[in-house]
Amino acid sequence: IKRLFPTLAVFVAISSLTICYFDPKPSISLFTGISSLLGLSNIFLFQESTNYFAPTTTLNPFTHTWSLGVEWQFYLIFPFFVWFSKSINSKNTKDNLLITVITLSFGSLLLFLNFYYRNQSMTYFLMPFRFWEIGIGSISYILQSERFFEFEKIQRLLPASLLFISIIIIMLFPIFYAPLSNILIAGIASLLISYVKIKGSLHKLLTNKIAVQIGLISYPLYIWHWYVISLSEWTIGINFWTIPFQIFLIF
Repeated sequence: IKRLFPTLAVFVAISSLTICYFDPKPSISLFTGISSLLGLSNIFLFQESTNYFAPTTTLNPFTHTWSLGVEWQFYLIFPFFVWFSKSINSKNTKDNLLITVITLSFGSLLLFLNFYYRNQSMTYFLMPFRFWEIGIGSISYILQSERFFEFEKIQRLLPASLLFISIIIIMLFPIFYAPLSNILIAGIASLLISYVKIKGSLHKLLTNKIAVQIGLISYPLYIWHWYVISLSEWTIGINFWTIPFQIFLIF
């Protein structure tokens, strides 16, 4: 709440006011914005059966806040897993937590794969179907902090540069392969993050001043980018000649 809410609150206030000047029926946008402040916009968007990639989606300046809802809900329940792991055996809390998160993440992944082609909106917006993605990050952290694996040895088999190039290639996969792409991106990204401390050309590339500065402002960039896109769709549109101005406005 301390990290995410202040920027979100300012964004919702400004966006709610300005969208009313352009959208003759702003009720869905406004309800999405209000629900985002409660960490529930993903549930509201699912109830509206929104297709995230439909053209009309860009007309709602709050559509992208679904991911904050997923994070918010994950962070609310995660402490209970820590408490549960500690209550079983306080001496092996991390081991128990690792087993708990792996089990829940695997179950979440099975749900995601089982329902993806039957109900994409559900697997896209709702936290139980997204749990495994954040869970992979949690698992990676526990493994690294407890030194379960020697990541330096793994790097000899899978160089960091190869992982980085793989992520770029996977992002170009057709949308039909989205389930596979999601799994590969989450897994490879976790490995890549584990390599960050290892010096090398890729480490220098990803830690140069420009990359670090973009990383530091990545949250407000995320918050405001969709608003600029949405407002552009309501007004001047998005064309080759408008893109530089729109990117500048986002920054």
